[in-house]
Amino acid sequence: MLKNNSKRNSIDANKRYFYVVILLVVAVSVVFRLSNLEGKVYWHDETFTGLFATGHNPSEVEDVVLTGPLITAQQIQSLQTYSPERGM
Repeated sequence: MLKNNSKRNSIDANKRYFYVVILLVVAVSVVFRLSNLEGKVYWHDETFTGLFATGHNPSEVEDVVLTGPLITAQQIQSLQTYSPERGM
């Protein structure tokens, strides 16, 4: 009976250790994800979602982005702002 109890205690200790490790991994992941958010660059899917949410269509974006010369920050910001007359 004593062996069975010690076995159960070691399993419980392993479970606790596992949960603590998982909790630490999640906490560190959240900190890494949320740190320096204002300086992070969009992924391509986030960019397209933002463009569509502001009422722009792909051909309009191509006209601005794929014209050849370098794009200014004002041109990019014009694509990222919502205009009520555009709709969704």
